[in-house]
Amino acid sequence: MSNKQYKVAVFVETSRAYGRALCEGIADFAQANGHWIFKGGGESWEEGLREIAGKADGVIARIPNAKMAKAFARLRIPVVDLYRWREYPAISSVDADHAAIGRMAAEWFVERRFKNFAFCGYTGAPFSDLRGAAFKEVVETRGHTCSIYKEAVFSSDFLGKMILQAECYGEPPDRDRMAAWLESLERPAAIFCCHDIRAYQVVTLCKELGLSVPGDVAVMGVDNDRILCGFSDPMLTSVDPDAHQVGRLGAQHLFELMARKSRGVRRALVAPVRIVERASTETDPVEPLWLSEALRFIRKEIPSGVNAAEVIRHVGLSHTQIERAFVKVLGNTIHQEITRLRMREACRLLAETTHPAAAVSKLSGFTSPQYFNRLFCRCHGMTPGDYRRKGEV
Repeated sequence: MSNKQYKVAVFVETSRAYGRALCEGIADFAQANGHWIFKGGGESWEEGLREIAGKADGVIARIPNAKMAKAFARLRIPVVDLYRWREYPAISSVDADHAAIGRMAAEWFVERRFKNFAFCGYTGAPFSDLRGAAFKEVVETRGHTCSIYKEAVFSSDFLGKMILQAECYGEPPDRDRMAAWLESLERPAAIFCCHDIRAYQVVTLCKELGLSVPGDVAVMGVDNDRILCGFSDPMLTSVDPDAHQVGRLGAQHLFELMARKSRGVRRALVAPVRIVERASTETDPVEPLWLSEALRFIRKEIPSGVNAAEVIRHVGLSHTQIERAFVKVLGNTIHQEITRLRMREACRLLAETTHPAAAVSKLSGFTSPQYFNRLFCRCHGMTPGDYRRKGEV
């Protein structure tokens, strides 16, 4: 830990979960690495800039336009941008890996056997364009098509500031255009949205249009804003982009620049953590309808150790009819599909909880920890413990 005292200005919005998580990451690094005094800052950067002139050793900010970037560059102190609306020659940046977020969302929907895909964001917003392009690329590589929503074009500077400070989760300004697009989608559709606010708007508008969520459209956002996801009805599934790590790494970069441990502009991206599944995607887009219901039953009963016989009794059709439908539509027998869903749940528990492997085995419905370990190694080429450690890297 350094004994030197650093005066740091932070210009990060705190009205949303993503900004607050950035600040938590910054604070965590500061607590562990020297004596930091936070000066000025706040969301009104022009007023804050006057307060810190000549009084700060470094700046961490979310920079939405060139005007703000030039003003900070004139301070002639290290600056780290956590927004990356543009790349500025004199300013380092740390940001979420938006392409990785898009790929993660696409793989998740494809693995759940969706056939119709769509992306809803803001055309011209760099983070949105990157997420949408990566989502579309994965979907098309898998042999599907992806509809991209293109709203009435906003100016780049307006978008950059609006998304940071003025965007609300009420009725969007492009409501009619978005409604027409939603009604045009082939259903059931998997809709990936650039962030949770856009996803909230989509879910709300779908209800107005009489579209079922998740029956007609399954909706996923980004940021895992627990308040916003909870306000949504149904609750929103969302990608956790690891904003805490973005803030922490941004603070580390700034510290290295202030301490002269690093020179020159640096760029860094942080990979997303996981997808937090909630009711807005809780569906299986398969036919017949009883097969979709059978899959929901399996997921619900995984912790109890559900087996093929119980699935057959729940559906109420003949063993032969059910088995044939599973193989034809899903490519798995009933038993194989149960095992696949158990293994998926085990991976989720390993990634999102601290339960020991034995507890994960039980919660995933496996008959014994020994059998679970053998099967996990065969499926993933590593032990459950190694899988968890790999996710922590």
